Amino acid sequence: MTTHDLGRSVLLTHGVITDGVTTSSSMAVRDGRVVWTGPDDDATPSDFDEVVDLENRVVTPVFVDAHVHISDTGQALAGIDLAGTRSVTEALDRLSAAAAQRPGRPVFAYSWDETEWHEQRAMTAAELDRACGGAEVYATRIDMHSASASSALVDRAGAWSSPGSDGTGLVARDAHHLVREAHRGGVSQDDRAHFISTAMTAALAAGIGVLHEMGAPVLTSEEDLLAVVAAAREPGAPRVVPYWGELVEDVAQARALADRLGVRGLAGDLNVDGSIGSRTAALREPYEDALGLSGFTYLTPEQVATHVTACTLAGLQAGFHVIGDAGMDCAVDGVRQAAREVGIERIRLARHRFEHAELCHAEHIDALAEIGVVASVQPAFDAFWGGDDGMYAARLGLQRALAANPLADLVGSGVQVALGSDSPVTPFAPWAAVRACVDHHAPAQALDAATALRLHLAGGHAAAGETGGALTPGSEASYVIWDCAGGLDEALHEPAALRTVLQGRVVHDVW
Repeated sequence: MTTHDLGRSVLLTHGVITDGVTTSSSMAVRDGRVVWTGPDDDATPSDFDEVVDLENRVVTPVFVDAHVHISDTGQALAGIDLAGTRSVTEALDRLSAAAAQRPGRPVFAYSWDETEWHEQRAMTAAELDRACGGAEVYATRIDMHSASASSALVDRAGAWSSPGSDGTGLVARDAHHLVREAHRGGVSQDDRAHFISTAMTAALAAGIGVLHEMGAPVLTSEEDLLAVVAAAREPGAPRVVPYWGELVEDVAQARALADRLGVRGLAGDLNVDGSIGSRTAALREPYEDALGLSGFTYLTPEQVATHVTACTLAGLQAGFHVIGDAGMDCAVDGVRQAAREVGIERIRLARHRFEHAELCHAEHIDALAEIGVVASVQPAFDAFWGGDDGMYAARLGLQRALAANPLADLVGSGVQVALGSDSPVTPFAPWAAVRACVDHHAPAQALDAATALRLHLAGGHAAAGETGGALTPGSEASYVIWDCAGGLDEALHEPAALRTVLQGRVVHDVW
């Protein structure tokens, strides 16, 4: 198959071209925009530079991933993947083999999950020291809210006695922030550029054309965010909508920070709480497998209110990472306080965001609908950790686990919902996310495929205050040809992206 570039006219025929709302069999593209859709019999192939016979393949708009960490994703793709390991020993063997290939160099690994390991515990610094010959090792848990680190790295970070350090090399909370910052200090500009390029290439290969980058001081740096934004300006790169999760206290501070970084909002991973896997998400009742521990809130409702008020008056989106039900209590209370300060209509128009919103009860859902907050959710979390015998059931007990990620209730109540991956926590896999909505572990919370698809397309655009995610005359010609024939049911089996096109320019092509 040939490829086409911006300026060429292209006619796609004999396909299933759908955005979850409209479906047609043919589509015409000129100068980077869709100019016509309709039945094959009405198409005029002689009018176009290229005619593509889709042979009944599915075509959709490019997906929007509404929650991504781009350089972290690239680093993970270049690092040591511990997903699928079944024991501490197997993970250490994998690390040892990698360290032997680069003696003395720092080692980065990711996606370990002690709930899948025979020992049911994290790796220790002493074990990492022996396995990797004393090298600095930073191995993040799958949720990225805790990590195992070697003695050399914890020493350099000065994190042994910080809150969140258990003294064995397992770090969370403040200790994890110190260790992560120390590790990042060893990443060169060339490495960072490689990580960003690797992640963007992977996104395009997965059929994702828009990425909501979630930078934050506790996760990355301003330099990293600016490098991501610069890379997105290059021809053929996915479009990036940048966010920065830093707390502000007034309008002037909000405007100055947003202007300096060029971000859409001061939102994303501004953490109200932590994660379920690391037992740092703030719960109303203690964790099932750690009685007496209910997680942590990192902000007060008053801090949330001050931040939301400042962002609203500055014309910016505010937003927060929030997972547990006590965390939701805090975040909702804070936004309600801000609404009393500036008026609920201004809050609704600002389209503030809650990322994750997993333990979201009926009263929280009603509040989100009332105050116009977007729920930016990750269906893969339910697919990975939900159900009767998943990690959430172990951490929360069955009742709370099955109440997590109430997708149908959110959509049914009129909450604006967007879908994302939180990559590298879960991979770039948009059809897997759609399928996770359809196959939700709690059947009452499942969505039909067309609705889920719309949330991953138009829902992502709407979460950033934009329109998009359609393939209708006048819309941007940003689309994906998928390696499956038939329709949405077939696409749920995670087909490969054969061709990804952004504004009429082919940016990924394996056809």
